[in-house]
Amino acid sequence: MSLFASVKFSSQSFVTNIPLIKNGYNVITTEKECKEKTDFYTKKPILRKLKILTNNEPEIIKLIGLSDEEYVDIFYMSPIKIGDQEFRVLLDTGSADFWVDSNKCESKACNKSRGFDETSKSFFNLGESIFTAYGSGESIVGMISGKDDVTIGNITAKNQTFGRAIIKTDDFFGPPIDGILGMSLNSLSKLKAPNVFSTLIEQNKFLEPIFSFYLRRSKSDKDNNFATLTLGGVDKEKFSGDIVNNKVIGESGFWVINLEDVLIDKNNLKIGKRKAIIDTGSTFIFTPFEDAKKIHEKIKDSINMGDGNFAIPCNTTSVVSLQFNGIVYDIDPRDLSTNSDSSIPKGFCASGILGTETISNSIAKTAEWLIGNVFLKNVYSVFNTKEKTVGFAPSVHDWWLNKQVFLNWITAQYYSKLLLILYDL
Repeated sequence: MSLFASVKFSSQSFVTNIPLIKNGYNVITTEKECKEKTDFYTKKPILRKLKILTNNEPEIIKLIGLSDEEYVDIFYMSPIKIGDQEFRVLLDTGSADFWVDSNKCESKACNKSRGFDETSKSFFNLGESIFTAYGSGESIVGMISGKDDVTIGNITAKNQTFGRAIIKTDDFFGPPIDGILGMSLNSLSKLKAPNVFSTLIEQNKFLEPIFSFYLRRSKSDKDNNFATLTLGGVDKEKFSGDIVNNKVIGESGFWVINLEDVLIDKNNLKIGKRKAIIDTGSTFIFTPFEDAKKIHEKIKDSINMGDGNFAIPCNTTSVVSLQFNGIVYDIDPRDLSTNSDSSIPKGFCASGILGTETISNSIAKTAEWLIGNVFLKNVYSVFNTKEKTVGFAPSVHDWWLNKQVFLNWITAQYYSKLLLILYDL
């Protein structure tokens, strides 16, 4: 829903892993090295045959990350191409439409973005004007629809409908993004067209109608284990245990599932069942005022700052957990404490859980909670557009500590040596 932080079956079918650009996290690309190794291993006929037999293996694409302390750990982006023009877009499971700024946009919020040039030879102007709202409904984008080929990773959606933003409210000023790639269900679309992932499924690019997220925190994770979006499946090295699915509730188009309860330091709050939207476009967790109050009453030394905002010790050790389908998932305390400013007492940070009267007028009847990246950085999340489910498994950040992941790595080393032996035959 893009609540910004202000307080393959074809011969080309692949599972595609796309490491994401996360603001505040520097990533070094190894694309050249990957290409050299790919070329090397496909020179010999026997190796080409082996490649055909294993063409459903994940295709990992290393991307360039940005470093911007102001927006550290706020949202996750992916490079994308429209025709031959490159953009950086926010990945948003809380909305359905794909749009980028137009080079004709004169709004202040377009000043930092790369505008789409519609003189592109592959572009077709549909010419329909659309307005869509984000967040609480005050962030508005006015766009004009068109079609072009859209490439994410190495996969292209042919003749994809998208919008070119002509007008944007000032709420969008600041974060250095060029647009939003909506990944909710299609019934939410204002463009009245399949989103990019749905187009890829319709064009038989993937074996499974599944995409999944592995999100990282840059404040404390300093290794090169990139945040990734996996298209067409899951990356088994990024989670432990089983993925437990939750059925989507209703026909709103949002990824709405049942939140069964909340725990603080393993103690059940018994707030009752809540409908929750799972939203990668949002930084925080938004709850009704009373729920937020109950949660923070159990967090040691928390301060009610008013208007649904709470401050907690920056070094808090309190563990907030969310329960879905009988499984409890912990939120790392490092994710619970977010930014700090002059309005917050020294040693305190803004809590990542905010109280609100209603998430948005447009979804007031759809869900009570909206769950963003404060929680999603702690789980591997899987979205199935056919079965309409959202699945979670504990994410693996220190992968070498996970037995199964370590065994997978050892196996990969073995087969790499086998390929080298076959090459020398």
